[in-house]
Amino acid sequence: MKYTTAHYANMLIAATKDNGAHDAAQAVASLARFLREKNRLGQLERVLSQYRALLLKRNMSGEIHIQSAVPLSSSLKKMIREKLDAPEETVVKETVNASLIGGIVAKYNDVLIDTSLRRKLKRLEGALLR
Repeated sequence: MKYTTAHYANMLIAATKDNGAHDAAQAVASLARFLREKNRLGQLERVLSQYRALLLKRNMSGEIHIQSAVPLSSSLKKMIREKLDAPEETVVKETVNASLIGGIVAKYNDVLIDTSLRRKLKRLEGALLR
């Protein structure tokens, strides 16, 4: 089976889905070595172009997901949207999660803000148990 640049770009997306920039750089370097071994290094630029397009599409979900211990006011949702540099038309989906105890967990694209009391207590517990 002959793989296309789209196949390779999708493989990069799958390989870097939940990983940081360092792992993404390693995946690209591995792909470059593979393409060089197969005498297809000329495809790398097109693969990376398609990878960037897929990554941009994946990252621009247009939704902010917020978990909070109690329902949030519209002004607080607006403030969170502004802190995340999200456009005004960005949809805010809110879930009440009493296990957070206090604070919020907000996710927008690849940005995660966790100010929950639950997380702070877990960090304190970890520090005390060291």
